[in-house]
Amino acid sequence: MNFDQLLEAAQVRDVSTELIETWIPQSKFVSAECDESSLSITRVSKPWYGMAFGPSPKIDSRWNEFSVTRSTPLELTEHFRSTGAWDVYGIQTKPFDMEYRILSDFQQIDSFIEKHAPTSSIRTSSSEVVAWVGIADVALGALCKWESGRHVLSAIVVASEKRGNGYGKSVTGALISEAHRRGICYVALGVFAENAAAIATYKGLGFSEPPVVGETEFARETKIIPATAAKAVQIINALIRTMRTLIPARRAASAFPPTA
Repeated sequence: MNFDQLLEAAQVRDVSTELIETWIPQSKFVSAECDESSLSITRVSKPWYGMAFGPSPKIDSRWNEFSVTRSTPLELTEHFRSTGAWDVYGIQTKPFDMEYRILSDFQQIDSFIEKHAPTSSIRTSSSEVVAWVGIADVALGALCKWESGRHVLSAIVVASEKRGNGYGKSVTGALISEAHRRGICYVALGVFAENAAAIATYKGLGFSEPPVVGETEFARETKIIPATAAKAVQIINALIRTMRTLIPARRAASAFPPTA
C-alpha cells in the first residue's frame, strides 16, 4: 500500500486524512495494513512508530511506540503502560477581529514560558516555529510547521495571574488569524483530555475533532512508555495528540514518537 492508497483506505474507514497527513510525512511513511474496519500504519521514528485505528488493528512487533483509538479493545494493550491522554482538534483558518503582535524578543518569550508554563516543550530555539504571536503582555503562542509540512499551534501560554479572563481564546484566535494571513488553510493543536476549560475555548473558536474509526467523537490518546522514560516524555508532548500511544514494557525507551 502506497501513501495515496493509505489515504483512500483511511477515508473509507472514517479516519481523518488531515490527521494522517499532519502527523505522518509521506517521506517517513513505511507501510500500512487494513481490514474492513481497522487500519495500522508504520512510519519512521527512531526506528519505527505505529498508529492503529479501529477494533482489530494489527499491532506490528517492530513498533517501539504506537497509538490506538479507544475503539480498540483494551485486551490488545493490556501489556503496555499509559502515560497520558490527549485530544486533537483542527480548524479551517479565518481572520478574527482582534489585535495581536508578532513577537521577536526571544529572551522575553522564553522567560515568559519558563515562568508560566515551564513544562512546555516549545521554546524559541525550536526549529519548527514559524511565528510567535502575543496578546499585550499576558498571552502568547507559537505557529509551527511540522515535519509533514502541515501546521500546528503550540505553546499557548497565558500569564498565571490573568487566566480565566479570555486571553487563551484571544491568543488562539490571533494564531489562527496569523496562519490565515500567511495563506495557511488548516491548523491543528493538541490538548490534555482532562483540560476541560481549554477544550471549551477551542470549540468556542470553531475547532472540531477529526473522526476516527467507530467513533463519532474524537478518540483520545494515552501514551505508553516505560517508567524509566518519564523524563523523556516531557520533550515529546507536542507530538501525536490523537490516540493512546504505547510501548512494550520490556523495551528500553530508546525511541520516541515522531518529532518535527
